[in-house]
Formats: sequence, structure tokens, C-alpha cells
Amino acid sequence: MKKLFYFVSFCLAILLPLFSLNIIASKSDPDYFFPLIFICLGLCDTLLGINLLNANKKFLGISSFVIASFLFVLVGSKICIYN
Repeated sequence: MKKLFYFVSFCLAILLPLFSLNIIASKSDPDYFFPLIFICLGLCDTLLGINLLNANKKFLGISSFVIASFLFVLVGSKICIYN
């Protein structure tokens, strides 16, 4: 299970910046992909927080959850404001 977690985290860490750069380079509308990118980043940050809490690094785990909640609130506010 841990190897699967590391593999998924590694793939997302590689693919999300490439996907973002592709959006910028192709000059397509980033508002369409904005929620997807930030939801994936929030999920990665949540998984990182869980992993840090399991490793008894409570301060880092809690700060990771704070950042993840900020990303989720950012996506939620964008969806509510623009729809």
C-alpha cells in the first residue's frame, strides 16, 4: 500500500506541473481546468498530511491539512462565484 501511495504521489507531482505548463503554452482557457488542478493538489496535500501524522510529525501534518483546506476553499469559492 505504501508503494502505491508513493507511486501515485510521484505521478501527480510530475504530471500536474506538466499539465499546467501545457495549459499555459497552448493558451487555452485556464478557468476550465482550475478546479481540477487545485482539487488534485488538495488531495495530494491531504495524503501528505495523513502520512506525516502517521510518522508522528504532528506540526507538519496539521500545516499540510491547513494548506489542503485552503486549496479546497479556493476551488469551492471559485465554483460558487463564477457559476
